Amino acid sequence: PRGGASLDLETSRVALVGAGSVGSEIAHKLSAAGVQNLDIYDDDIYQIDNLYRHILPEEYLSLHKSTGLSFHLARQFLWSKATHSIKRLLDLRNAQLLNSYDLIVIAIGSPTHERLFKEYLLETGIKVPVINTWLEGFGVGGHATLDIPESTGCLLCAYVCPDTLTRGLSSNLNFIEPNQNITINMSGCGEQFISYGAICSAQTALIASDLAIKFLEGQIETSSKVSWKGTDHHSKAHGITLTNRFYQFNSSLEIKPLVHEDCDVCN
Repeated sequence: PRGGASLDLETSRVALVGAGSVGSEIAHKLSAAGVQNLDIYDDDIYQIDNLYRHILPEEYLSLHKSTGLSFHLARQFLWSKATHSIKRLLDLRNAQLLNSYDLIVIAIGSPTHERLFKEYLLETGIKVPVINTWLEGFGVGGHATLDIPESTGCLLCAYVCPDTLTRGLSSNLNFIEPNQNITINMSGCGEQFISYGAICSAQTALIASDLAIKFLEGQIETSSKVSWKGTDHHSKAHGITLTNRFYQFNSSLEIKPLVHEDCDVCN
């Protein structure tokens, strides 16, 4: 307790899907808060170009990120019982497994897979709370949603198109307009990447971790959303068009209701 951890979280069981730059920060913050039972899912290998915006040191290179992260947490937090797996999000579509969790946190940045997973939960009637979190490139911001099945509001509320008021393929929380090439290919580098810094991934992890801890402690009982907003400096320099929400948004870090009145699931 002197370190700020809560003994109330010792029995909570949390699944974290995604152990990248955002997911690794979330794992660290949840463990520091007192979450002991954390199952980490990610099949990616930790490579040298991950070092710049990931919490793991170089000694874990060439291991699966989930493996290295579980070992790393156990070294710092003596109460950690973190486990690791190379299963992906859609591999977790198992009712018995999912019903064993108090919360699932998804930090993979793959809207298609996240929506497919949500549709599976709806079809099977599995009532597990889920946090989805993602950041956007060029320092414009990041987002997190908390989908509580017993509450009004769900992940798909965040996919109601502002123009047509029907469900679309792009989140209405996003600050970058869809259908743009937001990757960068530096001269002499054969790999494309999305431009963002470690501060951006850490900030996104903080809002997601804050939602998770508040939910597990009973401080939040309704489906919620939260975003942080950066600047448009780098996006302008790369010719990236931003949404109206970015320019009108003035509620950074404020937790708001997730429900959208035109969501076909919630209504």
